[in-house]
Amino acid sequence: MTEPLLQIDKAGFAYDNSGWYLRDVSLKIRPGEFTGIIGPNGSGKSTLLKIAAGVLRPSSGQILLMNKQISSLSRRKIARHLGYLPQNVISTFDYRVEEVVAMGRFPHLSGAGFLQPNDLKIIEYCLKSTETTAYRNRPVSQLSGGERQRVLLASVLAQEPGLLLLDEPTTGLDLHHQVEFFSLLTELTQKGIAVVAVTHDLNLASQYCHRLLLLNEGRTVLEGDVSQVVRQEILSDVYRQNVYVGRHPLTEKPVVLPRLRNQKKVEDMGAGL
Repeated sequence: MTEPLLQIDKAGFAYDNSGWYLRDVSLKIRPGEFTGIIGPNGSGKSTLLKIAAGVLRPSSGQILLMNKQISSLSRRKIARHLGYLPQNVISTFDYRVEEVVAMGRFPHLSGAGFLQPNDLKIIEYCLKSTETTAYRNRPVSQLSGGERQRVLLASVLAQEPGLLLLDEPTTGLDLHHQVEFFSLLTELTQKGIAVVAVTHDLNLASQYCHRLLLLNEGRTVLEGDVSQVVRQEILSDVYRQNVYVGRHPLTEKPVVLPRLRNQKKVEDMGAGL
């Protein structure tokens, strides 16, 4: 079996004075895998991703990137292997789109730090693949939230990482760009890149991910193939919402729909007609 690019081994974490804990979460990420992290609000998804990216230091357990303790690596070294896109990126400088994407090349620049022809080629590819070429010269402040999110993905892709960690990357995107975004991530996995995405969209996760990690209250509920995790009884219990899990008519993969509270009344009314 292929060696994991990233290994999270019994990671634990606690925020000061919160009473909330992440407890003994483990996960192995291998090349070409698309892993989704799902779970209710406050289950620890974003915290786990920050720990995996080396932004937070776990209070217990260890994080290995390329078989090395991530805490022993410089940020530049980490950025050559791992691209991290958090939920909210705030900049006090209003850069142009092309400048933001070019920043992704920083880990690979040497000498005076000037962009070389190969760097420019990679920037062009990232702009095109994220459909952001049309506003390459616009300030980021003039973009919508969804457009800005795609620019940030382009910047992360410009790092040419072997591993992408994305925290709710399709927030603010319309249906077209959600599908295009996840389709692009699928194409990247086919090239051997590992992708880990936190998402609240269970259906996008079900259709595109290879494996899922389901968290609740800081603990692992289940980790495995989509068909193992996206099950009616499991999701209804974790989300405290009665759900229906069926099959997509084209892909045969699980589809999740909520059962409405007044559904029984509607069914009773229909029976009397």
